[in-house]
Amino acid sequence: MKSTFKFVIALFAVTAAAQAGPVDITSSDGFIIKGDYLPGTKDGAGVLLLHQCNQDRHMYDSVAPLMQKRGLNTLAIDLRSYGESTGGEYILKKIRSNPDPEARRKFFRTMVQDKWTADVLVAYDFLRTKIGSDQPIGAIGASCGGREAIKLAGTRPVSVLALFSSAMRGPMFDGYKALPGKPTLFITSEDERDNVQPYFDLATHPSNRLVEYAGVGHGKPLLDRDPSLAGSISNWFFVHLNK
Repeated sequence: MKSTFKFVIALFAVTAAAQAGPVDITSSDGFIIKGDYLPGTKDGAGVLLLHQCNQDRHMYDSVAPLMQKRGLNTLAIDLRSYGESTGGEYILKKIRSNPDPEARRKFFRTMVQDKWTADVLVAYDFLRTKIGSDQPIGAIGASCGGREAIKLAGTRPVSVLALFSSAMRGPMFDGYKALPGKPTLFITSEDERDNVQPYFDLATHPSNRLVEYAGVGHGKPLLDRDPSLAGSISNWFFVHLNK
């Protein structure tokens, strides 16, 4: 049965991240995607972690080490033009400095729709080479990263999903609807619940879960405020990737 949980947020310090292993992943056009790979056990499943658009891969610094302790192999990447995945024309400051607003929108739209999709596919394939062909892979996406997780699941085998403050309409809603029933963890704040609820209502897997926090918060701030959330995400993937 699908379940909903509500939490009142308290302010606590975030658990320090364990040492991650930096990796360079070459995308289909030769661009270098930066990431952190944390190896779990030899027979452990994999999890790809995709950040939101005002963060970078380090938003998961409190999550990935907990997954690693549970034997999961994790890969967190910087989406192109964010974090350390920058260079050439793909530098966020350079993109935003273009005085032509339509040109800015067009460049960013093309980067997101085409380049990010290709980059995430290559990251998935990199993770697959690390864990082998027999182990399942899950994906978590925050905000715009949720869109990439849904697109990935429509192209590659993704066994478990987590959508973190992710509310996409139109094509992405249709994309999620077209997916076979997958265990999906939905994380939202109270003020964004109306945007996430349609996804939860649409989801068909009996183990789907909606975690709602009181008040306002979008993605990373929820991890900062609730130290138990990182463990909840880790446990979700551990349980459902090992069924």
